[in-house]
Amino acid sequence: MSDFFNFEENDSDIPFYNGIPKLSKGKWGLLALGLILFFALLWIPMDIPEIVFATLMCLILLVPTLIALNGNWNLMFKKIRRSDLKPILVVVVIEIVYSFLILYLLEFAGMTTPAPVQTEVASTTLLSFVSMVIQLMGEELFKVILLIILMFIACRFLNRKVSMVISIIITLAAFGFLHEGFYGDLLQVLLVQGLGSLLTLLLYIKTRNIMVSYASHLLYDCFPIFLEIIVFLLSF
Repeated sequence: MSDFFNFEENDSDIPFYNGIPKLSKGKWGLLALGLILFFALLWIPMDIPEIVFATLMCLILLVPTLIALNGNWNLMFKKIRRSDLKPILVVVVIEIVYSFLILYLLEFAGMTTPAPVQTEVASTTLLSFVSMVIQLMGEELFKVILLIILMFIACRFLNRKVSMVISIIITLAAFGFLHEGFYGDLLQVLLVQGLGSLLTLLLYIKTRNIMVSYASHLLYDCFPIFLEIIVFLLSF
């Protein structure tokens, strides 16, 4: 019986967790330090420009990742294939519908008050868009690196499938928690930003390509911008 899930591409595997390629203790420590600094950057008050903040969020995890890859960038960063486009678009649509549904149900239950959608194109500047593009790579690296570290630990005691399921659950919970206070209360961010990014994470697991999950994440976060543009155009 295969230790891979049916949706995974079996010609490769997620790197590092199973010792292929093998990482030194120093490189494992560097990846873990990147996660800690990522958390710290979000929760320690800092008065720095948006673009600087976004760049730091990306570099804090990108640099340790590139050091760990040791020139073998293809283990995690590949070109997006034509066959990846349909899954990316399907995931984006599903996640958008899911997010709206969860926000509606939470609001209907009186458990949260979603922030209203902004209706002016001016609310999104070129600088904020560039910052988002940079920051989202850091967020994807956060999920992937945390997943790899958790699988490295879990696989010492459990088989690959069970280890992956547990690691996915913890990763999504941690990713949702990162947004607490920024996009809503804890329940909201765990359901929307946490569980809501499940399919995007599965895209990485399926393809072993962080550029695919990054593209999905970017398109999802661009959806409010598309709405702003549509509302702006309809206002004429």
